[in-house]
Amino acid sequence: MMHGSAPHHDPPAFDLEGGDIRGYDEGAIPEPDPELLLNAPFSSLVASEAQLSHRAYAVRSGHPYASRLTAEDFLYLMALRTAISRALNWGSQADVRDAREVGADWSAIATARGVTVDRAQAEFVHWIDAQAALWDSGPTPSGVRFGFSLSERASVRSLVRPPCSSMPA
Repeated sequence: MMHGSAPHHDPPAFDLEGGDIRGYDEGAIPEPDPELLLNAPFSSLVASEAQLSHRAYAVRSGHPYASRLTAEDFLYLMALRTAISRALNWGSQADVRDAREVGADWSAIATARGVTVDRAQAEFVHWIDAQAALWDSGPTPSGVRFGFSLSERASVRSLVRPPCSSMPA
């Protein structure tokens, strides 16, 4: 997901005293595409977000050497935050599956995720459905299949029991 051979861009370094962004070329801001950013190392995403956030804060605070962010800067900052959020959420439903398999109840899972039991179960069912659709879409050109096969989805669906209160028994 975030590993691979995507080009690495060092985050800009903000120098409040000098008023410059070392290594930051306003004309070279990458497209604000969270999907592309997911291929960047997580530490680079966080460092870039911190640099742009710090710069925006310095401007809002009235620091005399801070340079204003452009629309492109803010779009990139939003894309960075989206990519970071997606990276942090990646695998969370697999974690739910693993927790259920070793005996965690839905109340504990809902508490850990900060949602209601019904919401935790609904998100889990949505993930199972997405994995089923991925499998049903067929193999990749290289012959690899992703998602849940019919037997896998039945096994994982059994982890939803007991059903949430809004689902018929």
